[in-house]
Amino acid sequence: MKTYTLNTLQNENFKAEDLTSEEYYLLVSLPYNRKAGYLDDVQEKLTGDNITEELNNILHKLPLIQVTETVFTEDDFLYHSIFEGDVQFYRVYVNDILLLIDTQGYTYGRYALILDAEQSDFKTVETDNLDYNEIIAQKDSTIIDYSKTIALKDNTIKELEHTIDILIKKNNQLKEFITTNF
Repeated sequence: MKTYTLNTLQNENFKAEDLTSEEYYLLVSLPYNRKAGYLDDVQEKLTGDNITEELNNILHKLPLIQVTETVFTEDDFLYHSIFEGDVQFYRVYVNDILLLIDTQGYTYGRYALILDAEQSDFKTVETDNLDYNEIIAQKDSTIIDYSKTIALKDNTIKELEHTIDILIKKNNQLKEFITTNF
């Protein structure tokens, strides 16, 4: 099974529960292709004319993922378990196409459509307009989490070393006691 490298460009902490019921309903009501495993199977499109300001605002909340390698026609890309069910909605750059994916809670792209809009119509797809502060803040948060994990592990290692030292001393004391008394 082929693996894909995904790079999250925006909103990596998004979950479907972050949407209001109206936003959720709007997203699930879009004209998706169902179970389009191959990119060629995705025929439904939303153009700039069909992307209202309300929809644009909702789309901007969704994670923006970039697939870093080419996906070929025979690759069943959307059937792979590469998505998280609790995220449910993704914007995915793949082969210079921007897709909107709805997983419906599964780990594969159950529904997909092409977001075919002019850059001026759909600002969130422009890489020059990415919210780099948000990306940096997310990365900083991840680094802080890793630092806390490392500090916790370092502390655990120190405690284990201390415990081992105590056990070695007790073992040596026991050996000395046995040697002297027996």
